[in-house]
Order: sequence, then structure tokens, then C-alpha cells
Amino acid sequence: MKSSIQVEHDPNLIDLKSDGEDTIVPAVALHDDTEMKGEQEGTFDFQQLKLIEQPSISSDALPQTLEDCVGFLSEFPLQQPNADNCSVVDMVNILSMPEANNVIKAAMNLPSYGAEDVWMYECPGEYKTRQEQVYNTGESDPLVTLKKKSDNEICHVSAPLNFGHVVRPGCISFYYKFGLIYTAPEGKWWLPNVNAKWIKGFKNVSLDQDLIQTSDNQVIIIRVVEGQVGLITVQGIHRLLDVRMHVFNSGTVQFCEIIRYADNSDFSHGPYHYMNIPRGKYAKVWVEVLDDSTTSN
Repeated sequence: MKSSIQVEHDPNLIDLKSDGEDTIVPAVALHDDTEMKGEQEGTFDFQQLKLIEQPSISSDALPQTLEDCVGFLSEFPLQQPNADNCSVVDMVNILSMPEANNVIKAAMNLPSYGAEDVWMYECPGEYKTRQEQVYNTGESDPLVTLKKKSDNEICHVSAPLNFGHVVRPGCISFYYKFGLIYTAPEGKWWLPNVNAKWIKGFKNVSLDQDLIQTSDNQVIIIRVVEGQVGLITVQGIHRLLDVRMHVFNSGTVQFCEIIRYADNSDFSHGPYHYMNIPRGKYAKVWVEVLDDSTTSN
């Protein structure tokens, strides 16, 4: 004789049904729905996994930045081009005057000669701005005043008839007078002053080249294109040149080379050291690191 137990429905009990038989409800208690869900999801929820070990950088580990090192620069203190808003010919003739460099530096309001390098390292952005204020205003002082003075010193004048030296378009010609070097632009010129002479080998020199340099290094014209930096020394002090045209007429400048960033992952120029570390690689360097009151290597 079969018997059945009548039990009110309880959400915590499971009904086991079989075909052709009465329903038997075993008294098996289950966890709450939220607890069941947590157990089911706990297997796949990695956020609930127990943390065994948390990686940390040892105090003895090597640093992976140079920002706390002595001499670290966020950007290079680049010397700005001086022949963008003033022609190459005009700038060569302006700089032929001995006082021109001092006048231009005074207009930039740069620190004294001894403190200039330190100030450049600390304020490269301000160094760039002060140069641009002078070189990007070719129609105002001091360049306008200096150009008027240089116009009184140049010797080339328009040649009459079939006389004179012809400077082709895109070229310049060099001549000297009393040991100073001047240039003449395209046109037909002659030198009426008996003390002025055209420089042999430097007539019709094309401006479409990266370096123009007279044999005595008196005049140097450097063109730096995008993605490059120019390296020079000025009286033994290392300098870096920004993009575009640079003109020097002092005899104290030495050209070193032009570096293309894409071809050089690292280069050095005096106190300047440049490194470009590819992704996934490290570079080992020896530097001086500031550590509160002491320094260490």
C-alpha cells in the first residue's frame, strides 16, 4: 500500500518528480539563492581569488627613469635659426660687423657669459622664446639697425653694361675686404673698392645644400631639416641647432655634424647625451643621482 506525505511547498526544498509516481519531497535544505550564485560564479570570478603575493620593487632595484638624475633635461636648449625672416646674404653681412653678436645677445637679455649655460639647462623654453623675439622680427630692432650699418660697409654695387660678376639665381658669392667676409645675392655686381676681392672658389655657391663653409671657417651656413639636429662649438662651448637655416660669421664657430634622429638611437655632444630606448629594451647608464642631502652614482 502506497502512501504519500502532503507537505506545503517550501522554496528551500526541491521537488523530485518521477513519471507514474506520486511526488516525494525529501527534506533537503539548500543555500540561499545569492549564496548559490556566489558559489557558482566564484569558480570563474578571478577577482575573488586569494592574493598570494603582491609584486613590489625592491629598494635595491635599478631605477627606470633619469628624471631624478643630475643634469636631466626635459628638452634640448636649442639655438634658434637666425636666417628665416632675414635673408642669408643680409645675415652674413650683418654678422660681419664685430659688434653685431653683442648687440643681438643684449636684445635677448641673456644671463652673463658664465651663467648662461646653467640658465639654458634650467630654462630651455625661455631660451627659445627670447631668441625668437629677436630673430622672428626682421623688420624691427636690433636687426634693422644692424642692417643699415652693414649696408654702409658692403662694397658690391650694380655693374654697368657688360661688366661685373654675375651671381646666378639661388646662389651667393663671397668677397672680402680688410679681412672681413661679405656676400652678394643674385644679380650682376662689381667691386669698385680696390681693397675688396672676390674669394676664389666661392663664387656662385648654391644655397641648396646643408653646409656652406669658407676655407678659413670664417663664415659657416648650416641648414638643419626636420628630424635633425645640428652640432657645433662656439669658442669651445657645445651648442645644438634647431631646424632651419643658421648663419655664422665670426671665425669662432666650428661645425661638428648634423645628426638624424631616426638613424641614431643615441649620440653625445659635449655635456649633451641623447638616448631613444625602443619598446621592450633597457639601456644601462652611469649617472649621478640626487638622494636628499647626498648624491650617488
